[in-house]
Amino acid sequence: MSIFSTLVGSHFEPLIVSGQPTASIIENMSSQWLEPTSIFSAVGGIILLLFICSFSFYIYQRRKIYRKFIDQLQFLGLDPKEELTLKYMVKRYPYKKALQVLDSTRIFDDMASQEMIRIIRSEGSIEDKEDFVDTVYKIRTTAHTSNFTQDIREETIS
Repeated sequence: MSIFSTLVGSHFEPLIVSGQPTASIIENMSSQWLEPTSIFSAVGGIILLLFICSFSFYIYQRRKIYRKFIDQLQFLGLDPKEELTLKYMVKRYPYKKALQVLDSTRIFDDMASQEMIRIIRSEGSIEDKEDFVDTVYKIRTTAHTSNFTQDIREETIS
């Protein structure tokens, strides 16, 4: 076995060893490399690579924004039950709204209203549903005081 076949593979060795003229080598190579299955495999591989890259970027952006949300949530100083409720509510909605929920009262109210309607329509005890609604109202009063909102905006800008 030659060094060339070790480095490149035995696929090219018969073309070069056979002593054919360069034109016939190119014809053989082009006929082997331009088969439809080779082209479809290459295009499929490129599409798969692009899909994996874009999906990875999406996941990275989502985690980055969620991490900022968690940092703001810790700054808010909610009790663990309220934190879990707010995390649960935010994970059900588009990831870019996670940071806006604590900034904008309107966005928080829209999200909270949709969640309360969903919880009230679901099966469960009345006490659990009332507890959820009370927790959402506690989060709202804590999160949307003027001092906290101003502090978050200053922290986000810097």
